[in-house]
Amino acid sequence: MTNILNQKLKRLRFLSASPQSLLDEMTAAGSPHRYHRGDSVYIQNDEPRAAYLILTGMVNRETTQSGGAVIQHARALAGDWLGLANVTSRIVPYMHSAIVADTSEILAFDIQRFVSLRLNPDFSHYLLQIVGKEQLAEEERHLNNLSSARSYDKLILFLAAEMDRMQKRSAPVLHSPYIVGTQKYFADTIGASRETVTRDL
Repeated sequence: MTNILNQKLKRLRFLSASPQSLLDEMTAAGSPHRYHRGDSVYIQNDEPRAAYLILTGMVNRETTQSGGAVIQHARALAGDWLGLANVTSRIVPYMHSAIVADTSEILAFDIQRFVSLRLNPDFSHYLLQIVGKEQLAEEERHLNNLSSARSYDKLILFLAAEMDRMQKRSAPVLHSPYIVGTQKYFADTIGASRETVTRDL
């Protein structure tokens, strides 16, 4: 089983040239699962439990709006991660559902094991090649999805979580483009002033 997982990992983007020791460590840390069409890897608004690396298959990212409409995002394919931004940036909860589009093999890394993996310089180098684009795309989807829902309470809760995350990273909270963009959304579509947002936070 270990050799089979190693071979599948080595076929994924950015891992083909990785040292065998990294593949062995990822295989040991991950928990393999087989999903079938229609299965859910996780559901929107669930508390993050793990990050998931797709070995084979396809997974849809779907956001359900407050009115029940479902927005489909780009499909995740082999080599893509699900829930990566939630684990790397402590974004909670999952902001979309991950629904299997075709039979898929997925390697799940619970948060504790994922954090341990990041101590490996080879794994950190691997993440550096993908996490920037993945995280940016994920956070843009979060803002777009929440904006579509037009739920002030939901946005306030999310903004509070984002500010808390940035403060823990010693990032400049008030001047974050993410925070400024969210405040602009309040002003343009809800009419909530900055003072109102500050009070509610």
